[in-house]
Amino acid sequence: MFSLKSVTIVLALALSVAQAEVVNGISIIVEDQPITSAEITGVQRAMRLSKKEATDFLIQRALQESVSKDIHVSDDEIDAQIQQISAMNKISIKKMQEILQKQGMKWYDYRQRVQTEIKKQKFYTDNIAPLIPIPGEDQLKLFYKKNTKLFKVPTAITMIEYSAPTIEELKAFASTKKLTQGIKSQTVTKKEKDLTPELFSMAISAPNDAFLQPMNAGNKFVMYKIKSKSGSQILNYEKARNGVIQAWKHNQRKQATQDYFEKLKTSANVVYVRQ
Repeated sequence: MFSLKSVTIVLALALSVAQAEVVNGISIIVEDQPITSAEITGVQRAMRLSKKEATDFLIQRALQESVSKDIHVSDDEIDAQIQQISAMNKISIKKMQEILQKQGMKWYDYRQRVQTEIKKQKFYTDNIAPLIPIPGEDQLKLFYKKNTKLFKVPTAITMIEYSAPTIEELKAFASTKKLTQGIKSQTVTKKEKDLTPELFSMAISAPNDAFLQPMNAGNKFVMYKIKSKSGSQILNYEKARNGVIQAWKHNQRKQATQDYFEKLKTSANVVYVRQ
């Protein structure tokens, strides 16, 4: 998923590329695509990586672009992805354009980068996902046992609870941040036992100041804004199982992707011009 938050990183990487083309010479050539030493430095700073990690990242990116160049992405797919990003971040397309313009990115360039991200998703679906096996229960339990710190959650969550007679009023408030007469608010502190598993999962995953989706509470609709989290506990396996599956998949995806490109690198045309 390509969120608006990633725009800053993407822009930083784009600027590092532009600066590299002007300021420095070629360091590596990957399938006829040059990578400069200044570009490596730019990625180091933007993503806080070591030189080796930044170099590996850029080589992998170049290889992925090379094998993805024939993947077709239509304008309709790009529009749909941008609409999804807009809805997820609760801002209009026009507001997105204004933010990007202030950051120095043209809308056309942003669309190109969304296209690249869709290509990556398609590439992953076709080439990496089939390499990831379906985990057995024993594998998941072993992963949980070795990575219990990943499933540490707060014991209490302080939120502002907004309530209204209709869901439309809450959605309008989330968009405009303007309280109307029909919306009531109160600060509440909830523990795990006070929330449904679904709501607790959403609350612990959301950052501070984020709004959760409005929901039906019987005689009214409610929406929560996360204020702070306190305390610490490790979820038992049964409660953490969905998170264990997601963490396991993320770990497997990372390893499968690394293995795929390491294998691809052995047969690719990678020339180190300078170290």
